[in-house]
Amino acid sequence: MKMERFHCHGWLHIRIIDEDQIMRVNLTHKLGHIKYVDIALPQDVVDTIEWLKSLPAAKVHNQVMMQFKY
Repeated sequence: MKMERFHCHGWLHIRIIDEDQIMRVNLTHKLGHIKYVDIALPQDVVDTIEWLKSLPAAKVHNQVMMQFKY
């Protein structure tokens, strides 16, 4: 799942200051767009993926789909 992209005339500026171990992030949007949708996985799915992480991705995917009925 992914979010739709928009031509909002925005920009992302990331500045890393090594000596202070600080990162400054500026994000600007000049045009509004639809609200963001939370696409985070439920914690039980995250836990299952973590437990199966040594398996090939296809096997992890199949297990998650079967276990959680996606």
